[in-house]
Amino acid sequence: MRKGSGGIELVAMREKIPPQLGNLTRLRYLNLRENTNIIGEIPCQLRNLSQLQHLDLGKTSLSGAIPFHVGNLPFLQTLKLDGNFDLTFNKSCLERTISSFWLVASLPANNHLNLQELHLSQNNIVLSSHVYPNIPSLVILDLSHNNLTSFQFIGNLTFSTKLQELYLTSCSLTNKSFLVSSTSTFKFLSSLLILDLSSNLLRSSEVFFWIFNFTTDLHSLELYDNLLKGRIPDGFGKVMNSLENIDLSQNHLQGEISSFFGNMCTLEALYFSNNNLSGEVSNFIENYSWCNKNKLRILDLSYNRITGMIPKRICLLSRWVPPFQLTSLKLASCKLVSSFPSWLKTHRSLLKLDISDAGINDYVPELIWNNSQYMLFMNMSHNNLRGTIPNFSFQLPQNPAIFLNSNQFEGGVPSFLLQSSHLILFENKFSHLFSFLRDKNPPPTKLATLDLSNNQIEGQLPNCWNSVNTLFFLDLTNNKLSGKNPQSMGTLVKLEALVLRNNSLNGDLPSTLKNCRNLMLLDVSENLVYGSIPTWIGENMQQLIILSMKWNHFSGNIPIHLCYLRKIQLLDLSRNNLSEGIPTCLENFTSLSEKSMERGFKHPEMRLKSIDLSSNNLTGEIPQKIGYLVGLVSLNLSRNNLSGEIPSEIGNLVSLDFLDLSRNHFFGKIPSTLSRIDRLEVLDLSNNSLSGRIPFGRQLQTLDPSSFEGNLDLCGEPLEKKCLEDVTPVNPRGSEIHGEDDNSVFHEGYYMFLGTSYFTGFWGLLGQILLWRPWRIAYISSQCDKVPNVAQTPEVYSILIASIELQEWKGTYSVVLEYIMTSKIIVP
Repeated sequence: MRKGSGGIELVAMREKIPPQLGNLTRLRYLNLRENTNIIGEIPCQLRNLSQLQHLDLGKTSLSGAIPFHVGNLPFLQTLKLDGNFDLTFNKSCLERTISSFWLVASLPANNHLNLQELHLSQNNIVLSSHVYPNIPSLVILDLSHNNLTSFQFIGNLTFSTKLQELYLTSCSLTNKSFLVSSTSTFKFLSSLLILDLSSNLLRSSEVFFWIFNFTTDLHSLELYDNLLKGRIPDGFGKVMNSLENIDLSQNHLQGEISSFFGNMCTLEALYFSNNNLSGEVSNFIENYSWCNKNKLRILDLSYNRITGMIPKRICLLSRWVPPFQLTSLKLASCKLVSSFPSWLKTHRSLLKLDISDAGINDYVPELIWNNSQYMLFMNMSHNNLRGTIPNFSFQLPQNPAIFLNSNQFEGGVPSFLLQSSHLILFENKFSHLFSFLRDKNPPPTKLATLDLSNNQIEGQLPNCWNSVNTLFFLDLTNNKLSGKNPQSMGTLVKLEALVLRNNSLNGDLPSTLKNCRNLMLLDVSENLVYGSIPTWIGENMQQLIILSMKWNHFSGNIPIHLCYLRKIQLLDLSRNNLSEGIPTCLENFTSLSEKSMERGFKHPEMRLKSIDLSSNNLTGEIPQKIGYLVGLVSLNLSRNNLSGEIPSEIGNLVSLDFLDLSRNHFFGKIPSTLSRIDRLEVLDLSNNSLSGRIPFGRQLQTLDPSSFEGNLDLCGEPLEKKCLEDVTPVNPRGSEIHGEDDNSVFHEGYYMFLGTSYFTGFWGLLGQILLWRPWRIAYISSQCDKVPNVAQTPEVYSILIASIELQEWKGTYSVVLEYIMTSKIIVP
C-alpha cells in the first residue's frame, strides 16, 4: 500500500479489498488498476467515500456488480471501470437493479456531479439509441470493446457539450450507426478533438460526412482496421484542416492519393498503409512541401499501389530538400525508383524507416548508414541493394531491429551491426563472419535474433560466440560452413532456437551445447556430423519441441534419454546409421500423447507431432507402447530392418495422416485396428512379408495399390489379387464318355483363362519384384498453413514472422518461432 496526499494506491494485494477501506471518508484518490491479485467483489462500503475524486478499478480481477450509485460520489471527476464488470447495482447494497447507463443518464439533474472522465471499455455493454450517457461535464468518454451494433448517432445526439475525446474502438459499429448524409450541415460536437472509430465494421464513405458535419476541429482521427471502400471525399481535407494525426490504414480505400492532404499543414502523422491507393507519391510531397508549418513527422504509405519519385523540377532547380523532417517513414511495397532516393539523406531524425520491396536497385549511400545511428527500426529488405556494408565505428544506442534480407549485400558482416536487437540478413551474398565476431573490442550487444541463412558464408565457424551470449535465435541454414561446431556455442545459454541445417559441418556435437538448456528448436540436419547421439540432449534440453538430426552420419543406438523430451513434437533422426531397437519408453513423449486440433502441415516432413526414424539400420519390433502416442500425425519407420508383426496398438493413433512402414521385414497380417484411422491420407506398407487379407475399412480400400505391393501373400482390395475365399469354385457337371455336355466348350475356355491369368499374374508380380524401381515417395518442402493475420501485431514481430514464411524450410518451425519471437521482441 502506498499513501500519498489524500490518496491511496494499493500495490500487489493478494486478497479481497478490505471493507474497512470504506471508513476512509476523506479519501480523494484510489487506484487499484492492473492489480490482478485483487479478487472478489467490490465492497459496498466504497460508496461511503464521498470525497473521492479519482477511482480506478480498471483491468483488475474484481467481479460482480458495481455496488454504488455514482451520485453517492458527488466530487468524482475520473471513473475508470474498464474490464469485465457487471455494470448493474448490487441488490445486497441497493434494493433495485438498474442499468448503469440509465443511472448515468439521469445524473445531469444532480448539480453537484463533476464527472470529467468515464472509461467503461470491455464490459459487454449493449447500448441502444434510446439509452446513452448525457453528462454535461464529461470531457473523455471511452466505450471501446462494447456492443453498440444497435446504436445510432442521430442528429440531436450530444454526449456532452465539453466532450473532447471519444473512443469507440471495436464496438461493431456499421454505416447504419451514422445517419448523416452528404447534404447534412449539422455541427454538434464542435469541442471534439480526438475520435477513435477503429476496428469496427464501417464500409462506405458516409462516415466521413458524419465526421466533418459533427466536428471540424479534430486533432486526431482513427479509422484503421475497418472495411472502408471507395474514395475519400474531396471535401474532407478542406474541412478537416486542423488534423494532426489521421490513421486510415488496413481498409480497402481506392483511388489516387488526394492532393488536398498536401494542404493540411497541421499534419504530424499520416497512416495510409494496407489499402489500394494508387498514384504518385509526388502529388502528396509536392503539395505538402510548400506548407508553412511543415510539422509532418510520420508518413506511412506502405502496401498500396503507389509509384513515382520526387518531381524532377524540384530536384533540378534547388537540389530539393524536404521542408519537413520525418521521424518515421514507411513506403513498403511502393515502387518508387530504381536508384536510392537521394532526399532520404536529408532526414537525419529518422527513428523508423521501412522502404522494403520498393524496387531499389542501387548501393546504399554512406550517409544513410550514418543517419541510422539513432534508429529504432530499419527495414530495407526485398530490394536489390548491392555492395559491402562498411564497418562503421559509431554506436547504435537504440539497439534497432534491422531487416536487410533478400538483397545482394556481399563481403563480411560488419561488427557494428552487433549492436542491433534483431538482425535479419538472410538471402544475401555475405561470405564470412570474421570481422563480425572476431573484433578485438566488440561493442556491447543486446542481439536477440541473428538470421544469416541462405548466404555464402564459408569456412569454419568462429570460436567466439561468447560475444553474442544474449542470442535467443540463431539461424545459419544453407551456407557453406565446414569444420567442427565450436565449443563457445555452449556459452549461448539463452538460446531457444539453433538452426545449422544444410552445411558441411563435421565432427561430433560439442558437449558444451548441454549448457543450452532453454533450447526449444535444435536442427543440425543435412551436415556431416558423426558419432553417437549425445545422451545430454535428453538430459539437459528438456524444453525441446523440435529436434532434427537427419541426413548426417550418426551411429549407435537411439539413447533412451531422448524419452526425457516430454515436450517434443517433431523428432527426425532419419537418414543416419543408427542401429539396434526403437526405445520402448515412447509413452514419455507427453506432447505426442495428446490429441490436438492443430493438424500441422500438408506434407509429413513439414508436420509437428511427427516421428521420422526412416533410412537407418534399426532392428527389432515396433514397441507396443507406440499406441500411447495418440496425438501423432506422421510416423515414418521405412527403410530399416525392423521385423515382427505390426502391433495392433498402432490402430490407437487415430490422428495419423501419414504412416510409412515400407521396406522392412514385417510379417503376419495387417492388424484390423488400422482401419480405425479414418484420417489416413498416406499409407505405405510395401516391400515387407505381410500376408492375408487387407482389412476392410473406410480408408484402406481407397488407397493406391502401390501402398501394399511387394508383399507376396497379401490379397484383397485395393490389390487385384483376390483372396482364395473370394474365388467361387467351378464344378462342371460330369458328361458321358461318348458325349459332351453343352457347356463343355465354356468350361474348357474357363480353365484355359485361369491358367493364363495365373501365369501372367505370377510373372507380373515377380517382374515387379525383380525390376523394382527406387523408392518413389520423395520428401519435398512445402509451406505451412498461413499464420493468422498479423496485420495488428507489433511491426517487428510481424516482419520477423513474414520473413520466416519466405523460407520454405521454416514452415516446419513456424509455431515454435512464433512463440519465441512473441516473447522476446520489445517493440520500439
